[in-house]
Amino acid sequence: MEAKLAVLVGCNYRTNNRKIRELRGCVNDVRSMHQTLITRFGFNPSTIEMMTDDPDSKKMPTGEKIKAALERMFDQAKPGDVLLFYFAGHGTKIPAIFPFTDKPESAIVPLDLNFITRADFRKLVNRLPKGATFMFLADSCYSGGLMDQEKEQTGPGHRQINQAGAEPIPRMIPFETILSQLSSMAGLNTLDIGVLMVNMFGANAPAMFGANALGANAPAMFGANAPAMFGIPPNQFPQPLKHGHGVLISGCEPNENSCEGEIDGKFHGLFSYGVQKALKEHPDPITNKQLVLRIQQIVGKLYSKQHPCLYCSDKDAHALFL
Repeated sequence: MEAKLAVLVGCNYRTNNRKIRELRGCVNDVRSMHQTLITRFGFNPSTIEMMTDDPDSKKMPTGEKIKAALERMFDQAKPGDVLLFYFAGHGTKIPAIFPFTDKPESAIVPLDLNFITRADFRKLVNRLPKGATFMFLADSCYSGGLMDQEKEQTGPGHRQINQAGAEPIPRMIPFETILSQLSSMAGLNTLDIGVLMVNMFGANAPAMFGANALGANAPAMFGANAPAMFGIPPNQFPQPLKHGHGVLISGCEPNENSCEGEIDGKFHGLFSYGVQKALKEHPDPITNKQLVLRIQQIVGKLYSKQHPCLYCSDKDAHALFL
């Protein structure tokens, strides 16, 4: 029998670190999604792994624990299964590692700042069994850039007038803040993010720094010539994402903020609120594209500068959501 598996992560960054903006809606978002998966889509609670940074949480959402949970989910996957990763929290944008490339890297930011990039997701998605589906819902800034090689299906949507009462709060940590914090935590006087990540997190550092702080980025920069150029075995590099192997529903475009605010007396991400509202409005089965188009309308009425998007194959755009 086909299984439905999920990893849900919500991080409000409840720390004493004033340089990291504390959020208020991410745990609420995860709890709402957890309930929806069970009551609407028939997920078994035992197949849903949930991580938050609530004080009573049994598992804090560090980079290592999030990746371990995703690894467990993919290890269980069989043809026909549906795998879901839902993240509500801060995002960041890593500037180009080399001075001769203009391609920054989007990432989600776990509680310990051990960020997770599209290279990490690429390694997982390329393991997906044929016939299985991986869906990634990301309510974080710059989230439109988290899954490469997939076609943008919905565009930015309609530009509308902001009707929110107060200015929404972006779910974003500036890269410079992460760099400063890691340098302080590691006790190293360096601005080399690769050195800092490997020093702090070792084998659990982001895949883009897996071989070494320079060479692990070589495939994106130099293609097939990278292994010979850097003397690193090809199997150590994350391979390009295979087309049609993932569905990303992002809270915003690659260069936008995904925001949160108080809605009906409770804090939520605007995107996450839109997901829940769209599903409640449409109790019958709905396709991925239909869902995202409705989410765009809902979010657009709250905040005109945020545009949720759908990235996937043409076939998956017209497939039913979950």
